[in-house]
Amino acid sequence: MIPTLNPDGLEDGTRNNALGVDLNRDGFSKKAAETRALLQFTSELQPVLSIHIHAPYSWVGSFNGGTASRVASRMAKEAFNSRAMNAGTNSKTEGWFLWQGQDQVLPGHQSVLVEFPAVSELDTPNPPNPSQRVVKDVETVRRSAQLLLQALAGVMRTLS
Repeated sequence: MIPTLNPDGLEDGTRNNALGVDLNRDGFSKKAAETRALLQFTSELQPVLSIHIHAPYSWVGSFNGGTASRVASRMAKEAFNSRAMNAGTNSKTEGWFLWQGQDQVLPGHQSVLVEFPAVSELDTPNPPNPSQRVVKDVETVRRSAQLLLQALAGVMRTLS
């Protein structure tokens, strides 16, 4: 588990690191040391699945099918009462998502994207799609996190 890939951004309340790089869109160019460290970690560890935690859109998606799709489907249903979506790709190489970068260093790597709702307008102040931001109270977000963890544990038990 990597508690945060972007401690600078977390501290400053921004998507970007201290050098102004949006780490989530740095999967191809690898400008940031944080991105390079994640991709090296992925290459060395070769995890079966990565789970990327974001905010503020309140949905779950998967990348590269298989286990990721099963995990995302269960998490979406149990935590947000919705269907899993496709985590997406960015066709412009300078804007590749981190999971695309992971797929480059570990072909076929599967990822789940969890988009928590924001807890205030100050949470993720400059999201790419501000009109789609979902804001919920802290208790609702906490309950969603519990349900996501339960769903993950449940699906992982079925896989082992």
